[in-house]
Amino acid sequence: MIDRLKTRMILASAASACAAVIVAGCSTKAPPAFDALALQLNERTTASQVQTPTMNPLPGDEIESPYLDADLPADARANKHYPPPTTGPAGLIEGELPMTLQELITRTVMHSKDIRVAGYQPAIAETAVIENEANFDPVFFANTGFQHIDQVNTDSGTPFFANQDRIDAATGIRQNLYSGATAELRYEARHVNLIDTSSFSSGTKDPYYTSNLVMELTQPLLRNFGTEINRSRIEVERNNQRISTLDLRNTVEETIFNLEQAYWQLVQAQRDVTVLEQLLSETEATADIVSARINQDASRVQVSQTVSSVEQRRAALVRAKAHVRDLSDTIKRLVGDPALPISSKVVIVPATDAITAPFQFDYQEAISTAMENRLELGQQQLRIDSAGIAERYFRNNLQPKLNLVGTASLQGMDDSLGGAWSDQWEGHQVSYGLALQFEIPLGNRQARALYTRSRLQRQQSVDQYEGLIDQVALDVKTAQREVQTSWDEMVATKQARLAAREALDLTIVRREAGEPLTPEFVNLELQLQAELAKASQAENQAVSNYNIAIARFERSKGTLLHYDNVLLRENEVTAAQQPLR
Repeated sequence: MIDRLKTRMILASAASACAAVIVAGCSTKAPPAFDALALQLNERTTASQVQTPTMNPLPGDEIESPYLDADLPADARANKHYPPPTTGPAGLIEGELPMTLQELITRTVMHSKDIRVAGYQPAIAETAVIENEANFDPVFFANTGFQHIDQVNTDSGTPFFANQDRIDAATGIRQNLYSGATAELRYEARHVNLIDTSSFSSGTKDPYYTSNLVMELTQPLLRNFGTEINRSRIEVERNNQRISTLDLRNTVEETIFNLEQAYWQLVQAQRDVTVLEQLLSETEATADIVSARINQDASRVQVSQTVSSVEQRRAALVRAKAHVRDLSDTIKRLVGDPALPISSKVVIVPATDAITAPFQFDYQEAISTAMENRLELGQQQLRIDSAGIAERYFRNNLQPKLNLVGTASLQGMDDSLGGAWSDQWEGHQVSYGLALQFEIPLGNRQARALYTRSRLQRQQSVDQYEGLIDQVALDVKTAQREVQTSWDEMVATKQARLAAREALDLTIVRREAGEPLTPEFVNLELQLQAELAKASQAENQAVSNYNIAIARFERSKGTLLHYDNVLLRENEVTAAQQPLR
C-alpha cells in the first residue's frame, strides 16, 4: 500500500510560472486592467445554478410521528400531516463527484491560488539581485553647458579684465568595477570666444576649440577594496531569493498537507454518514417493531423512547451530511480549480482508500533525513551566510578610505573643432597624473558600531539555527509517536466496534426469541445501537488520524513533496524558467 502511494505519477506544473513570467519579463507593455467582475464571474454563474433549499416548519407542541399512530386505521393515518424528515438513510448527496487524492494534488499544484500568490515572491526577489548587479553596468553620459566669464588676467604683468564666452560638451562611459574601482573614459570639447583680446599675444586664436580625451581610474586600496566586498549586496540578495524560493516550497508543502488532512477528514466524515445512516435505519426498524407490538408487550412509553432516538439520530445525520459538504468546499478552496467552483453544487467524494497497513520507518534515519531536508534549516543557513557576508563587509569598513586616482589625457587645440581633434591625436599635449586620497573619521565610531552589530546578528542567527535543530527533532519525534499512537488506536477501536456489534447482535437474537419489550430492554437495544455507531465513528477517526499522521511525519522530515511526487527545482528556480515540474 505504501509503495503504491509512493509511485503516484503526478504531473505538477508551477502555479508560479505565469506570475514569474509577468514579473520578470522584459516587456514594458502595460498589464491588462483589473476587472473585479470578470474574476467573480465563475463563482457568480455557478451559484445561480444551485437551488436554495426550503426550510421545513417546526413541529407543534405535540409529538407527531407515524410510529405513535400505528394502531390507527390506514385511512386515518393518511389524513395526518406528519413533519417531513429532514434526511434519511441511503441516497447519494446531490452532485457527488468521486476524486482520488492523486488527482486533487495534481489540480492543487496547477491551480491553487495560495501557491500562485507565493510564486510571485521568487521572481520579485530575483529583481533585487538584478538591481544590485546593475550597479556594475556601464553608464553612458553626456553633458553640455554655457559660461560667460569675467576674470582678472595678470599674465602680462599688468592686471586687466578678460571676458570670454565658453561652451563645454562632454560625453563618455563610466563603470563601477567589482574591484571597487570606478573607471571613466570621456571626450571633452570646448569652444571659447574671447571678447577682449587686446592684451593677449598676437598668436592667440579667437575663437578657438579644444579637444580632450580623458581616461580616469579611481581604485580604493583599503576600504571597499576587492570583489568579495563589492559583491556583498548581490550575494545577500541572491540568498534572499533562495529563501523566497524555500518560502514557495513551504507554501506548496502546507497547501498539500492541508489538502491531505482535509481529504482524510472527508473520508472519515463520509464513513460517519454511512454509520449514522445505518444507525438511523436500525433505529427505525426497532421503532417499527415496537409500534407494531404496542398492544402486546409494548406501551406508548417504549414507542416514545424509539421515536426520540429516531429523531435524535436523524438530527445527527443532518449534521454529518452538512460536515461532508463543508469539507468538500474546503478541499475545493485549497485546490482552486476553476472547474470546481466553491459555489457549485458539486460535492467531492473520496475515491482513494485509506492506508490501513503498518507504516515502517527508522527513527534515526528520519532524524537524519529531516536535518538534510527541512526548509527551515536551509533558510537559516542562508541567513547565517548573509550575516557572515555583512560581517566581512563591515569589518572592511573599519579601515580608512585610501583611494588611488590615476588620469591620462590627450589634448588638442585649433580654431576649428576638426583641427583640435587632429591636433589631439598628434600627441603633442599628453597629460597624466597620480593622486592619493585619504580619509578616516576621528574615532571611527560608526564603523565600529556597524561591525559590532553585524557580529552580534551573525551569532544570533547561529543560535537560532541551534533552536531550529531542536524544533525539527521535536517535530519528527512527535510525528512518529503520532503514527504509532494512531495505529494503536486503530487496533483498539476496531476491537471495540467488533465487541459492540456482537453485543447488539445478541440483543437482537433475544428480541427475536420473544423477550418482552420492556422499557429497560428497548432502552438497552437503543443504547447498544448508539454504542456501535460511536465505536464505528471512533474507528473511522483513528483511520483518518493514522493517514494524517503519515502525511505529517513526511512533512516533519521535509519529504512530503517527494512522498507525493511533486518536484520543486529549488536550485534552478529563476525569475520564470524553472517552476514546479
